[in-house]
Amino acid sequence: MVRKALLVILCLLLISTIFLVNYGEEKRKIPPEIETKVEELFLKPEAANIVGTTRWKADFGNKTITIFVWNVTATNKKYDGMKIDTWTVRVTEDVELKEEMRAINTKLESEIPNASWIISINPRTGEKSVKVLVDELTPKAKKLNNTTIDGWKIYVYRSISSK
Repeated sequence: MVRKALLVILCLLLISTIFLVNYGEEKRKIPPEIETKVEELFLKPEAANIVGTTRWKADFGNKTITIFVWNVTATNKKYDGMKIDTWTVRVTEDVELKEEMRAINTKLESEIPNASWIISINPRTGEKSVKVLVDELTPKAKKLNNTTIDGWKIYVYRSISSK
């Protein structure tokens, strides 16, 4: 009986804690005019290709927008420190993404050694995906399809150049 009462109390505490944490979280949204400018300068495909944008994030406390790029170049460096209304843009090399890519490459090389793949990241959402191309859709390749490895969504396709 004491165990049951303790379990009920523990569950109530857990539920109330979850409620307080979720209730207390403020859904923050970047102002539309700032988001439009970020989209125009860094996220549209033509802009992302020129700047090298891999992803971005907003720091509401410091009113900073960080634009992560594959490499810092003269082209994208000119945006570092730029003001968009009261927000400051920071441009930085996406070292974390490069490490993640090395790790996913290593895992895929061990999973499917004779395959090739295309790694991509959506700069708007940060969604990471890998399109794996195989000569033959083996059971191992089929099992890997539509899975997630370390945050990377894996899609497996039979290569059209297969024998």
